[in-house]
Amino acid sequence: SSSSSSSNNNKNNKNNNDNNNNAKHQPQNQTEEQQPIDHNHPKCCHMPDDQTDEILLRMKPNHFCWHAICHTPRACDDSIYPFSDPRQKEYFRLRRYDKSETRNLRNKCDERNGRLVPPYRWCAQWLVRRDGLKMDEDDGDDSTEAPFNATELERYNHQNIEPFEADLPPPGCSILSQGGESGSYQNLILFPEGKLAFCGIPKVGITQWIQFLRFTFGARDYRAHPHSKRDQRLLRFDSMREEVQLEILNDPEWKFAVFFRDPEERLLSAYLDKVRPNSDNDDEVANHFKSEFNFTESPTFSEFVEAIATNRTRCPTGRGSGRDKLYGADWCADPHWRPQTMSCGISEFLPRISYVGSMNRIQSQTRTVLKGHLWEKYGKYFHWDPKFEAEGEEDVCATPPPKLKVGDALIGFQQRPPDLNRSSSCSDNGVANRQPQNEVSPPAISDGRKSSAGAHHHATGSQSKLDRFYTPRLRRLVREIYRKDYEVWNLIRNESDVVSGSELAMKISGSCKAAAVHLARGAN
Repeated sequence: SSSSSSSNNNKNNKNNNDNNNNAKHQPQNQTEEQQPIDHNHPKCCHMPDDQTDEILLRMKPNHFCWHAICHTPRACDDSIYPFSDPRQKEYFRLRRYDKSETRNLRNKCDERNGRLVPPYRWCAQWLVRRDGLKMDEDDGDDSTEAPFNATELERYNHQNIEPFEADLPPPGCSILSQGGESGSYQNLILFPEGKLAFCGIPKVGITQWIQFLRFTFGARDYRAHPHSKRDQRLLRFDSMREEVQLEILNDPEWKFAVFFRDPEERLLSAYLDKVRPNSDNDDEVANHFKSEFNFTESPTFSEFVEAIATNRTRCPTGRGSGRDKLYGADWCADPHWRPQTMSCGISEFLPRISYVGSMNRIQSQTRTVLKGHLWEKYGKYFHWDPKFEAEGEEDVCATPPPKLKVGDALIGFQQRPPDLNRSSSCSDNGVANRQPQNEVSPPAISDGRKSSAGAHHHATGSQSKLDRFYTPRLRRLVREIYRKDYEVWNLIRNESDVVSGSELAMKISGSCKAAAVHLARGAN
């Protein structure tokens, strides 16, 4: 007991010395979120009682473990934290469901998920508006080659967005399920300061975007694994009240953004990360999926793809486990390999998305999406340590900010250190996001040394990884399974800048192009 006490005292003295040393060597432009964390220190603050789960607040900081949360000192005593004023706090108040509302939501989600796939109208808001627009007889020519005023068309992109009437699972389904049947809006996250709604897609960088969201409202442990952090639910679209959801979808000041990834790369990444045991995901993760989908051994990649390619006629029940849970790329599929176009209403309301980007150009296009306030105030100060590798659950849960000294350069959100290999972007499980040679890192944010080269949380890979797993037949299967994703991906993969959803809708669908011409000419 005496030896243990002495050891703890030495450890505490070491931590105090480290914190003192860190305080002496902090960069002058370091934000409050980047200051060193001591989870036992009273200045590692938590949100007021009405903003997060009571059970979390009753836990002592040093007992947080998986849900360890550390905010800037403002969170200690500011009742409106993390919002800017009481009105904003009230506006983003989370919806509370009683038993009757939960039952009604579950019925709606089950019914819509049971339809398996959306109709893919792509521009439902245009089609509805076109059908209600009275045209003069002289304006009856619907030629899609006729010139039209694109600026006039813009006004229709954010009108008549009715997610509860559309042939989609309604907002809120992810409150009932985080896996299959979690709905279209599961990973739509909100940045109120910039009026940006970002559509996160699993295996397309959603983890980093949730980390960035937490960074913007003062989470000093922003580099930690974010998915189990209760605070990140505060600005989830699915958690909002219905009237707020409708206002955001139909408010032209709110801009929507999404990034797509090559479906081949994404599916292989999901398999390596979630299904096949490896040094990054350990047996526990893979065993969960083996049990969930009734495999006695981890399936080969070929078996995995073949199972997803098997169409089903109904959603499997939520009870028990079975191979039929893996069949199909539909609403009931696990979000890690559900088609990207089933996210955030894209299949029906694509023109509502202002910025559609590609993982191939993640650096420059992220700066475009965050341009102005969000980049200047937060984006360029977001720093990740390329040498950091989590060691154990506690580190993943309670990761401190990176250690920075005066003169160190900040990397910036979704940016890469200048001295990292440029041949491919930071990705996961060795599956590279193929990066164009002219995609370069931005200038350093502050003067000083460049960050050291090293591995990000996920490893960098190469084309050979894809070639090792994919046969010509598997490639054909994936192109068929994700044919709707490829309709978008093939249009944006080589674009240097983000593309608007309205431009994509007109290229993908003849009906959307005709509706666009009809609306723009009818508005003149």
